[in-house]
Amino acid sequence: MGKKELSHKGKIVRDIVAALNSYDNFTERASKASAVSELEGFDYPPFFQSEIIELPHHAKMEKLVRDDSKIQDGEFSTSITPHDESYGLTQNPEEKYVILHLHGGGYVGAFKKNYHRVAGYYSEVSHGMDVYSLDYRVAPEFPFPAAVQDAVDAFHYILVQGIKADHIFIGGDSAGGGLGLALSMYLRDEKGMIPAGLILMSPWADTSASGPSYTENTEIDPVFGGSRSALIFENPYAMDADKQNPMLSPVFGDFVGLPPMLVQTGTDEMLLSDSETVVEKAKNSGVKVRYTKYEGMFHVFQMAGPIMEESRRAWTEVGKFINAVKNLADL
Repeated sequence: MGKKELSHKGKIVRDIVAALNSYDNFTERASKASAVSELEGFDYPPFFQSEIIELPHHAKMEKLVRDDSKIQDGEFSTSITPHDESYGLTQNPEEKYVILHLHGGGYVGAFKKNYHRVAGYYSEVSHGMDVYSLDYRVAPEFPFPAAVQDAVDAFHYILVQGIKADHIFIGGDSAGGGLGLALSMYLRDEKGMIPAGLILMSPWADTSASGPSYTENTEIDPVFGGSRSALIFENPYAMDADKQNPMLSPVFGDFVGLPPMLVQTGTDEMLLSDSETVVEKAKNSGVKVRYTKYEGMFHVFQMAGPIMEESRRAWTEVGKFINAVKNLADL
């Protein structure tokens, strides 16, 4: 998108993010506490029903279902979408679509409470699709390819429920975005399956950190900037694996035949090159792509939800992308 000045709240949130990360909190994510899951026990609004699903290899997943009969007039989970949009729609059971939600955290952070809110955002902008949130195993206890194995198991579970592969959207942020790409490549190559679409928010798709933005945006990135973050440059997930393996760094993979993609990123991210490369390779491979750069935004700014204009706009775009894919419309 064209250059656009930050909203007032966008400036405030950006400053808060920069202040919090001046203490190198992201580096500390490799601590044992970050691997403690917060998947269970979240207090959702009464119109949501939550079910915890046990997967192989001790991974877990939450299924979030919206019960429209319990929604009162004007009440939604997040108020993240414009009031002039119609979000009281229900799906045709014969054409049921769902979302597989893959969280971020640099492959060392387990599912945290804020990701329950993200699941709610996905439900709202998709007109009430069921959202499956995967709490995959994380490093250093479970290095590569544990997360990929868990993502494959999660996708298989959804298939067993009678949902067709091309009716499953995959949404992921940061490491979850890279994982979503890796999962799509695996499904295409090993199973001959293509998901409905990919929603990639600031995807970490190059664990080798080879893109120019890893140096060019060092000073302006409020999340990773100012130092060579250990979460990026010394991440324990890869261990001794080849970081150019597409299952670790999808930017080095083959994009031919992948599903339509929505890629969102902030202009000030160290990981900006990952999104740029994904978009370029996808377009060159004939993949339909909608790509939006949000001026002045930081890594996974969408987590701010309804707090600021930029994140609300991003989530509205997610809803429009899902609708376009379902209706075979232009992105």
